Amino acid sequence: MVTLKLILLILVSFITLQSCGDNPQIEKQVETIITPVDPGDEPVDPELPTPDDPIDDVSPEPTIKLYKIDARTINEEDEIVLPYSTKHFKAVAPSAAYENNSLKNVQTVFAFDLPEIDFDKETVLDIVIRTDLYTHKKNKGTEILCSLDLRLCSGLAIKENPKLLQLFRKNRNPDFWTGPTDQMSTYEFINLLAHAQEHDKKTYKILDADIQLSKVLGTSTEDLIGLLVQESIYFTIADDTMVVKPTLYIKVSEEQ
Repeated sequence: MVTLKLILLILVSFITLQSCGDNPQIEKQVETIITPVDPGDEPVDPELPTPDDPIDDVSPEPTIKLYKIDARTINEEDEIVLPYSTKHFKAVAPSAAYENNSLKNVQTVFAFDLPEIDFDKETVLDIVIRTDLYTHKKNKGTEILCSLDLRLCSGLAIKENPKLLQLFRKNRNPDFWTGPTDQMSTYEFINLLAHAQEHDKKTYKILDADIQLSKVLGTSTEDLIGLLVQESIYFTIADDTMVVKPTLYIKVSEEQ
């Protein structure tokens, strides 16, 4: 009897295993379990910022604005004092084009009527005069650029040249040079003219010369800002140099 029961138990177990092998659902489940996962399908943990990571500035960038002001001629209402005596160096307006007969012994005088600048929102970055310059090849070395408002000039170091100093003192206007100032604030204007190219047999030229006022006058842009609250500002270039179509550029950044 024991032997018969053992044979029946083995037979039932074999039938059960056989039926499981024929079940497609089980096979499918097994296949699903052992199928390898594609690494590209694995979820990626997001990178969290660390305390050392910079935080993006969400504030708007300032806008760069450029004021462009064309020069005008001086009129009778303008109260100005020139660096040279008009007896020897006549005052003239800027030229519209090159004129060979306008180079000798002149003071080119011009003004810029200023726009209204909102200094609460606009920061002045730079102030530049752009112009064409024509200078005589035989100029005496007394070429100067002056801010008539500040009574500051840029030119040659005439104090180091006795002949030029004598010529300068002979022709200068004592009402302009109120202090003991035979020395220019800088030499930058003469340095600029030194880069002029030959135009013709008598003349050198610089086209689109950019005259950065803070550099040429030897002052800071912040110091020049005080001039920008005026209605107009005044300049002269003398004495064997012609000025053609000067334009003032005021570069500002505007907060949004």
